Amino acid sequence: YDHWRQVRDEALLPRVRGALAYMETRPAAGRQATEWLESYRESLETVLQAIGGVYAEAARRRVARIKTLLAAADPHWAQKASLSRLAVRALRSTAGISCVLVGMRREIYVEEIVSELQEPVSVLARESAWTQLQEKITTIV
Repeated sequence: YDHWRQVRDEALLPRVRGALAYMETRPAAGRQATEWLESYRESLETVLQAIGGVYAEAARRRVARIKTLLAAADPHWAQKASLSRLAVRALRSTAGISCVLVGMRREIYVEEIVSELQEPVSVLARESAWTQLQEKITTIV
């Protein structure tokens, strides 16, 4: 889903917008051309939303399965939280991990991570949890 959004936002939409902007600067071909451009925009939006919906649903199922595996691997990871928060929690609650690098592309993600870092966690040796997770997660990813 993230890859689709990246392709849509960084490759497809800029090119489409550029082409449409160019067409709008050309000498007017009349009302028919304007109507066609508007119809094209609406159809394109419908198609992009449909494609995004397919990828979003697949991502939702995958996230649910990963959360189930996390909960089974370690009870401290069985919380109602986003996958991003659970990933950071799993790492920072594991003895021997002293630093977790996170991305900062979206503000809501940064807010989630800051919120997660304010929650106390028990730092324990979790080798068996990580081994269990590694064995089972390969079927999802």
